[in-house]
Amino acid sequence: MAYARQIVDARKTALLGVLKLNAPKKASVELLVGALLDAVPSAARGKTIGDDTRGWRQVWPKPALWAAIAGKLPGPPGSALIVDASLATATAADGSRSVYVR
Repeated sequence: MAYARQIVDARKTALLGVLKLNAPKKASVELLVGALLDAVPSAARGKTIGDDTRGWRQVWPKPALWAAIAGKLPGPPGSALIVDASLATATAADGSRSVYVR
């Protein structure tokens, strides 16, 4: 289990590192999210945010500047999968993914 946690942490670090770039490529973010979710133990894979969306903020796709200024950042859907206490991801009907941190 400790080895699996190291893999998840490495994938999470890689994903968050790419998201810090000014203009990350969508394909690379999608691949990193997929690799991260593949590394998450199956026991944690089924946990969703549910109704408690407080404290979560969207980091991918990057919110519009005016939304950030107005303090109206989109929150995660209740169906977003929790990777760990600080990262969650959601998949839209069109297959695109969103990443949330807290």
